Amino acid sequence: MTSNEKVFLKKRIRVPKEETVFLYALLESYEGLASYSTVDFSTATSYRDMELRYSVNFKKDVERLLGQLGSIVYVLEDEVR
Repeated sequence: MTSNEKVFLKKRIRVPKEETVFLYALLESYEGLASYSTVDFSTATSYRDMELRYSVNFKKDVERLLGQLGSIVYVLEDEVR
């Protein structure tokens, strides 16, 4: 891998359903930090699983943000490939 290649990481998280709108807005406000998608879900569940994708250059920033949101965000899989 050359130094010019971009390396992206993935992280799967779980968020209570009532907090998803807040998290979506928060991630949008940090434009360019991470992209996200909601993983398939059942309407009967009380949570939503999300997959975050971000540059390796933003790893510390994403971890810091998730750490600050620790009361509403649970990391399911760290650095999914």
